[in-house]
Amino acid sequence: MNENLPVYDWINDLGPFFVSIVTVVVSAVTIWVTWWLGSRQDRIEKEQLKHQLYDHRMAVYDSLRDLLLALPKKGNDSDDAIKDLFRKADFARREIVYLFNDNQKILNFSEQLCAQVTNEVVNNKDDLVKTSADILYNKTYNPKLERIKQHEAAKLKIYENFNPQFIELFGPFLKLTDNPEDGYPLHSGNNHMLW
Repeated sequence: MNENLPVYDWINDLGPFFVSIVTVVVSAVTIWVTWWLGSRQDRIEKEQLKHQLYDHRMAVYDSLRDLLLALPKKGNDSDDAIKDLFRKADFARREIVYLFNDNQKILNFSEQLCAQVTNEVVNNKDDLVKTSADILYNKTYNPKLERIKQHEAAKLKIYENFNPQFIELFGPFLKLTDNPEDGYPLHSGNNHMLW
């Protein structure tokens, strides 16, 4: 019966040729799929690195922002909170060189902020007495009351001096792009508030 079908003989004669072609095609498809999966994995790894960098930058931003937001608050409790927040901000400040592409403006900003908070708030808080009613309501000149007023005024002045620059400096770095100069700042308009 096979002798009467010329197509069968033709397929039999071309069989090794088709097997070779199929082998080459399957190999090419396998190579392409492997390359495609590898490039996809590479893109995923790059995205993960961007997200990790963003998380680290955000931690630095949060610690400095929290310190700034604590400054205008009044009272001894806020001074204790400022000391704790200052420690975190000072530690975060040391990571700016690595996380913000050695951006000199951000580095100078954070160093000036921490130096001013150290000199005018943290170091001066230790020798201030706790505010009491007799100091506050005494009508005569009291040097301790004057020091407390100067201390509170210094905290507010630091906040007013550093707050407008804060988002302008950090905004471009707090987005998930390859180039921080491409994006938009975190705020819109001329609003310089941190919240």
